[in-house]
Amino acid sequence: MNSSSEGVCYPDLPVCLPCWPGCSSCRDGTPCWVQEGGVLRGAVLTLQGVFMILIFVSMLVAYRHRRSRRIRASGLLLLETILFGSLLLYFPVSVTD
Repeated sequence: MNSSSEGVCYPDLPVCLPCWPGCSSCRDGTPCWVQEGGVLRGAVLTLQGVFMILIFVSMLVAYRHRRSRRIRASGLLLLETILFGSLLLYFPVSVTD
């Protein structure tokens, strides 16, 4: 793929596209930098944090009621393992944001 003087070649597309209108970081033939949305990023992190807290509280409730027939029937170790695994799945999102 060859870049033309008036645009930028994107590796996923077979054609060269002109620079996006209104891009303040677009210079010469290099691609634009990513423009992050702080509000969206904060909303995602907040939502992730709420769900992480809810999972942690669920772990505490399950452990506190470990002598309950329902918890014993489902298996406390399996329940705690599933909840801990789902908690771990939220960490990469919060680390990369």
